[in-house]
Amino acid sequence: MTSIASTITISELEADLDDPTDGYDFYREIHKGIRYALFHTTMAVGRLDVSDTDEVDRVLQAHRDLHDLLHLHHHHEDEFVQPLVVAHARELADVVEVQHGDVDDGLAQLARLGDRLASGAAPGRARTAHHLYLDLTRLTSAYLSHQLVEET
Repeated sequence: MTSIASTITISELEADLDDPTDGYDFYREIHKGIRYALFHTTMAVGRLDVSDTDEVDRVLQAHRDLHDLLHLHHHHEDEFVQPLVVAHARELADVVEVQHGDVDDGLAQLARLGDRLASGAAPGRARTAHHLYLDLTRLTSAYLSHQLVEET
């Protein structure tokens, strides 16, 4: 996954505080939920005891749930939000489109690692879990930057 850099500065965020209106933010609530899922899944993978088959199954289910949530969210954004962004902020639309592609690439890699962990033998399982953890932290970091772009 490539790095996603935000173009919003702290001073720009602070300037938004001076706006006397509370505009509707259609990203706020779903993005809170996505952050929750990202953080909790990342922590669960990071502390995974690969010798506990039940724990591995629970963590892999959380991993699949996160994968499904992000795909569903992107599909929803692409269908309902992106056309509005294209119509009103073409440059931003281009950035979001690239970022969604990067996230999809990252999710595909995570799915491969999850499948490998699910079917892997004990000797290589800890290494696979660690790679899954590292790639999930990479995706989480990039996704936080992506959300900041969308929200600001």
